[in-house]
Amino acid sequence: MKLFIWDFHGVLEKNNEMAAKFITNKILKEAGYKEKLTKKTGDELYGKRWFQYFEYLLPHETHEKHMKLTYKCFDVGDFHPEVITKYIKTAPWAKMVLKKIGEKHDQILISNTHPEALRRFLESVNLNKYFTADKIFSTDSHRNIPAKNKAEEATDYIKGKNFEEIIVIGDSVEEMDLAKTLGAKFYLYAHKGKNFRECPCKNKIRDLRDIIRKI
Repeated sequence: MKLFIWDFHGVLEKNNEMAAKFITNKILKEAGYKEKLTKKTGDELYGKRWFQYFEYLLPHETHEKHMKLTYKCFDVGDFHPEVITKYIKTAPWAKMVLKKIGEKHDQILISNTHPEALRRFLESVNLNKYFTADKIFSTDSHRNIPAKNKAEEATDYIKGKNFEEIIVIGDSVEEMDLAKTLGAKFYLYAHKGKNFRECPCKNKIRDLRDIIRKI
């Protein structure tokens, strides 16, 4: 049996950057700021922690203020999930690929999103049935208070298990570093029409079906 380790945002879903842009600008406006997150800047910052968005947009403000604005962003998602579901969509072929892998192998999901938000994200794109509760891990690093990082979560999961091979699929150097820690194969993914994020990785794919070749 092989183990597949998935990142969520930018891999199994698409368009979350649009939701992040809308929510960020909504909070900025409500807080009385004139600054706005443009699509170009949003694309450049995408993948960073939400408080880092505010560090970039409001460099004159304190870290405490950046975190307060970040929590307000989370509140929008918590109390107005329709804002998220308006934008976020299932990545092409994600359901088929997850189903196929799940028939023969093990797979887990590790995300930087906080636990409750990750659960709602999975439900909104109808991918929750492919990952039971013990297969979903969240570092909650967007709040800047991660209990464990991705490598620690993965290491704990594989402890005592024997996998023929471990494959990591992500869209950033963070997942590549995770793969190196585990001695795993790494695939850098980007949706069609999107640029690959800066990462010294040779295995680059734009179609999740390419992963099935590893089964």
